[in-house]
Amino acid sequence: MSYAPPPLVFCHFGATPYLAYTLGCVRKADPDRPVTVLGDAANRSLVRSAGAEHQMMEELPVSPLHEEFRRHYRLVQGSRHGNVVEGRDWVRFVFERWFYTYQYATARAPEGFWHFDSDTMILEPLRPYEADLGRFDCTEQCNGGCLNGFVGSLDVLRGYLESIVAQFKDVEFLEAQRAEFETKNPTFAFTEMRAYVRYKEAAKLNSVHIGRPRSGPDGAAVCFDDVICLDHGFETERLSGGGWYGGKSVKRVVLAEGGRCLGRLAEPSGTAAAGEEVRFATLNLSWVPLGVFATVLRHVEKGRTVPAAGADLATVGSVPPPAAIRWRQRAHVLKHSLRHQGLRVGRLTKRLGQRLSGSEKAHADREEQAPV
Repeated sequence: MSYAPPPLVFCHFGATPYLAYTLGCVRKADPDRPVTVLGDAANRSLVRSAGAEHQMMEELPVSPLHEEFRRHYRLVQGSRHGNVVEGRDWVRFVFERWFYTYQYATARAPEGFWHFDSDTMILEPLRPYEADLGRFDCTEQCNGGCLNGFVGSLDVLRGYLESIVAQFKDVEFLEAQRAEFETKNPTFAFTEMRAYVRYKEAAKLNSVHIGRPRSGPDGAAVCFDDVICLDHGFETERLSGGGWYGGKSVKRVVLAEGGRCLGRLAEPSGTAAAGEEVRFATLNLSWVPLGVFATVLRHVEKGRTVPAAGADLATVGSVPPPAAIRWRQRAHVLKHSLRHQGLRVGRLTKRLGQRLSGSEKAHADREEQAPV
């Protein structure tokens, strides 16, 4: 029987610049993998130009279970938890994406699929991991607090959705959550992560946290990074550069030969010992500037990265971002900052975009940089 690779699914709204990098990276690292973005009209052109399939979320069927979620959903959060992203209720989106994903998978991927956050860079082929991970009910990231990675059973996903609806119907439980956020954790909210932890404990799932190092197909230690901004027992460094870009603490990721990305543990984690080298199969680049995406994609595409002046090894933190990428990041941050303040930004961002387009094109011509 011939092998049909399970699709990789991303869920995303808006045309966030980093999406072009994550899609470009998976196309290079795992070129035979079908990739689908469950998105919206704003990112349709970007996704298709990157060679991935685009599926409008709002055009997927809404199941009775999904309708029940919509009837019972309510935002439960602390006073200092921000839930609005680009004018949308982010908390609702992170719940609702799983209902859309289930509808997509039922029709297109009944034997299972991969799912990662849309700011995750895929660094190598995923097929070698499927037999091992398929032994589990599901895989997890977020310190074991969220469903992510390889979903080999739609029954598990269906059970998760049923649990979400049941939790929103449990008024006493939601009030207890609200009391916690009002008195102890004002920056927290009841999200799909909390709902998943309750579900897996009640269902006694046989799950595995792939963010912890474990023996890979070749016997070497490997992990699917939870998020680069948290150390998780790895050695760390600070991003180079000035301003908002520089100074942020991240895992120290060595850009090794062959397009590999390696980390070293400062303390034991998973099945790996302190001091052991670990290969990253994926890197989650939440909360880092666009230049980090560009650095990682360029490394995967070229297979090697020259160390910065005075450095023995090239690392994600030590390689300075291209100037054009820094300008684009600043324009994106400025645009959304002004939007949140209710200011008119059309003419300003259009002028910025025209100026940045010229500098980015010049840089791409010189450096053969990843598409921006």
